[in-house]
Amino acid sequence: MGLWVDEMENNKNIYEHINDSEYLKINGYPLHSPYGLLRPIKVCEYGYFIKYITFLKKTSNNLKGLLFSNMMKETKNKDNLLNFKELLTNNEVTMFMHQNYFGTKDFIMDLINIVFVNDDNLDVEIMFYKITKNDKKWNEFRKYILSFNGIIFKDESGDSEIQRFNNLSNALKESKGDSINFESMFTSIMAFTGGCQPDIINNYTLYQFHAVFNRIMCGKNYDTSVLFKTVDSKGSIKITSWAKPKDDVLKSNEFVKLTSLSEKKEI
Repeated sequence: MGLWVDEMENNKNIYEHINDSEYLKINGYPLHSPYGLLRPIKVCEYGYFIKYITFLKKTSNNLKGLLFSNMMKETKNKDNLLNFKELLTNNEVTMFMHQNYFGTKDFIMDLINIVFVNDDNLDVEIMFYKITKNDKKWNEFRKYILSFNGIIFKDESGDSEIQRFNNLSNALKESKGDSINFESMFTSIMAFTGGCQPDIINNYTLYQFHAVFNRIMCGKNYDTSVLFKTVDSKGSIKITSWAKPKDDVLKSNEFVKLTSLSEKKEI
């Protein structure tokens, strides 16, 4: 009796494990989410999917700014622009999605067709209204899709001037090698995985792609901290674990900054 109970318990643990979202995502399987059955996007689809990523990264305020910018291109009438600006200010951005301003509804419905497993259970129209019920629901959905595909992001600033400087800062970081772009991530995986060929990487899901790159970053952080530990006479440098789970320290998608070691910060 005891052996049978133990076997049943083990089977239960295995069942729970294979239904764990992290297990399904890292293996590239579709995931039963609160929204429905999601399919993972592959690296080879990145070039097409990037327009949706850019859209999903925008906060509701940023989307309002995009709508106003489009309206400015459509009309030069100042009264119309002022009225539209007031309309934007007094309403949630999802209202404009429902009315398909500048094709936003069509765009989101296309997105639904891409990120969901398109089977008999998927009603695109119903799903559209479910995820755009209000701004809060939309923000939850867009962040979920980004997270599901392993895409780390920071919400853009609602202030256009601040965002402009943020964009300039990011461009400067990239030119100095302080930040990482898609091409650099792709070639890093090729270099640090024993010469993994592009066609193999292209069949990674985006989640797998980011997970592999973050694991490489953990390894380089470990190597760098070990190297600097050899000259650390004060014992102020902490050796980071190469096997630690992905955490907030890695969410900036930036290369290791050696100055962080001298500042007694964990990489």
